[in-house]
Order: sequence, then structure tokens, then C-alpha cells
Amino acid sequence: MAALGTIEPFDPANADAWDSYKERLEFFLLANDVTEPDKERAVFLTVCGKETYALLKSLIAPDLPSSKTLPQLLTELSNHFKPTTSEISNTVKFFQRSQRPGEGVSAYLAELRRLAVDCNFGANLSRQLRDRFVSGLADEACQRRLLAESTLTLECALGRAKASEAAAEHQLAIRGKFSDANFTKKEGKRTPINRKPMSEKLQKYPNPPVNYTCHGWWRLS
Repeated sequence: MAALGTIEPFDPANADAWDSYKERLEFFLLANDVTEPDKERAVFLTVCGKETYALLKSLIAPDLPSSKTLPQLLTELSNHFKPTTSEISNTVKFFQRSQRPGEGVSAYLAELRRLAVDCNFGANLSRQLRDRFVSGLADEACQRRLLAESTLTLECALGRAKASEAAAEHQLAIRGKFSDANFTKKEGKRTPINRKPMSEKLQKYPNPPVNYTCHGWWRLS
């Protein structure tokens, strides 16, 4: 029976993606009815990729991967990719995160949610997300409007920020169209000018009288 879905090798250089990869591995095993411990381990060691496999061997040396269960192997990799950090340090990173140039508001909020996972905000999660989301917005005009709200939920803040973002993009598109149209219109009005060579003009008026002064000369008519 062919396997349901695929899972690519993990890139050890992208440590932030480890949690998501581990979750996808669990779904992959579940979808393919892989429940035997030995087979679970074999599937993981097969799909994880040569770089991750080599890293894992170095982490558990002198033991071999075949001597460990899948949960033990995943724990070793988790400790390597996601070392335990202090709650204060994670919270500082959260409150220092602002919207970056070219980053959409939805992507910005998604990144705040990721950072909040290790901050232990508990029941205050939604409020902390709202406050940091508004504080770190790059659109200052939108930020001022949101700060003026007496009651503002995270969902409302996101909705208004997305509307402002869409309006700004639409405005740029309109300006671009008008600019292109004006340029085309001006270009269309231009008519070629037949300029005669200076020699022809001089031939038309041979030996014109001139008047010399201290400031140069001009032709007498």
C-alpha cells in the first residue's frame, strides 16, 4: 500500500521549524497506521535526511539510533534545536518584536503568536498579543486610530489593520495607473519638430549686419 502523503527531510539549519516538523511526523505516522515502536523509529530515521541522521548520531554517541525509541530520539533533537530558555528572555523577545518592512499584518501577528508560546501568558495571551500587535505596527496612521479606541479586541485590531493595509495597496495601484496614463498621454501629444541646420538659416540671410559692443554683438534688422 502506498504511503499517504510525504514528509521531506529536515534541515538542521532551520531549527525554528523543528516543532512543526515533529508534529507533521506524528500525523504522517498516524495517517499510515505506523504504530509499532521499531517501525516508527525506522520511518523517522529514513525520512529525516542524512544531515539530521548524522547530527542525531553525534548527539547520542556512543549509542546508536537503533538502540533508542522514537520518543527518545525526538527528545534528543528537541533539546538540541530548542534549548530551554528563561521565561523572561522569551518575553523580552516578544515585546521587542515589531512589524518589519514588507511584512504583512497577518504574518506579523502569526510571528507574535509563535513568540508568545514560550512566554507563559496564560489567560492574558489575547491582551498581550493585542497590545504588542498595535504597539509594533509600521502603519503609524492606523496605529493612532487603534490607540484611540477605548475598547479594542485583538480580532478587531487585526481586521482594521488589514483593511488599512489593503487600502494603502489599492491607493498605490491607483497612483501607478494614473502615472502611467499621464505619461502615455504626454508622450502621445509630442510631435516631431523639423529643425533646419544652422547652415541653411545663415544661407537664407547672407552677411547680416552686426553691431559690436563691449557685451558682444547682435544682428541689426
